[in-house]
Amino acid sequence: MNHTPNYNLSQWDAEDKVLHTDFNADNAKIDAALSGLASGKADAPALEALAQTLREKVNILTGRYTGDGAAARTISLGGQPRAVFVCPNSGRTYNSRSNGFCMGGLAVPGSPLVGSGKTALQIVNNGFWVSQNTGENNTGGAAVNESGVVYNYIAFL
Repeated sequence: MNHTPNYNLSQWDAEDKVLHTDFNADNAKIDAALSGLASGKADAPALEALAQTLREKVNILTGRYTGDGAAARTISLGGQPRAVFVCPNSGRTYNSRSNGFCMGGLAVPGSPLVGSGKTALQIVNNGFWVSQNTGENNTGGAAVNESGVVYNYIAFL
């Protein structure tokens, strides 16, 4: 097993056995660094080292796409995310004044975002799937791929 250079936090290789004692030791180091921050004792290099460790452990992707009006489409991310949040540039995720359209929200594997009984957003193997489908006579549904609308997303891989 390798360790980070500043806090000596565990960096597991594929063949390493993961032990709870390693996690506990890492959490104690992180707790001490955060405690130092709260008391004003943490220095900038130590905080940057902690931030870098966290960035290495969680892959966060942000981006945007412009809706093309298709009934459904997949936004490829290069891997299956653990969670995705999507919303249009307006920041609204639901529009009750426009027949109750779900315009965005959060999806996790096995729990898609549903609006008015229509799946709006779901996790797929290589990214996430969005829908532009409406109920009969535009009576609600999913509007997460509306033509010309810019949508922002954050995905945790």
